[in-house]
Amino acid sequence: MLRLIQAEWIKLSTTASLWWTSALTLVFGIGMGALMGAFGGMFDGLTLEMPTELLVSGIYPFAMVVLAIQAVMVVTTEYRYHIPSVLYSAEPKRWRVALAKLILYLVIAVLLTLVTVVLTIIVAQIAAGRVDFSVFTQDDTRRVLWAYPVTAALIVIFSQGVGLLIRQTAGSVSLTLVWMLLLEDVAGMLPKVGTYISEWGPFSHLSAFILNNDSAELGVPFGAAAWYFLAWAAVLWIAGVVVLEKRDA
Repeated sequence: MLRLIQAEWIKLSTTASLWWTSALTLVFGIGMGALMGAFGGMFDGLTLEMPTELLVSGIYPFAMVVLAIQAVMVVTTEYRYHIPSVLYSAEPKRWRVALAKLILYLVIAVLLTLVTVVLTIIVAQIAAGRVDFSVFTQDDTRRVLWAYPVTAALIVIFSQGVGLLIRQTAGSVSLTLVWMLLLEDVAGMLPKVGTYISEWGPFSHLSAFILNNDSAELGVPFGAAAWYFLAWAAVLWIAGVVVLEKRDA
């Protein structure tokens, strides 16, 4: 498995998309933090009194969208160049390849998100004209430091599951982003069934988890929101691996 992960890293690190998407993740997250800090700085250091969730609020809807796109591309880009047929000749157990891809980008996404969160908080304070590193000892900051990387990991599992099932970059990215940003909100407006779609939609629960909101109205206790999304992501990924094993490379 370690050799597979190393091989996947060599392939991934030689593609420009990895570095571009990583840079965009940092830019979107830190940029939104700077805007929040500058806004708070207009009110005599209000930034330090803002909840940390507010300072880093641009990471989930903006930076993590980029992570989702790259997670899909880790799985689907190779099909454009007919690489899988050669790859699966070298490693007939295709599930091992899928697992190596998942582990590799999951680690990258978690570390990148953690760095983005820390830098966003610091830049937000600089933009406000004050820097106080004791903010990292506050309860809401400690939660952000683990909740955002966990969310990134969950999105990677979900996105790669979609990629394994569809096996085409444009279609997989489109479905993932529409589901992530739009589908459940729009479907929730449908008469009769809309309430149930919003109540049981995976991203409704993920949003409640990352934003530290009460999700009792979604049908599960707050503490179960992330586990509920993980169940969706795991089912999609496992289904993707099953399909990967059965169809042509």
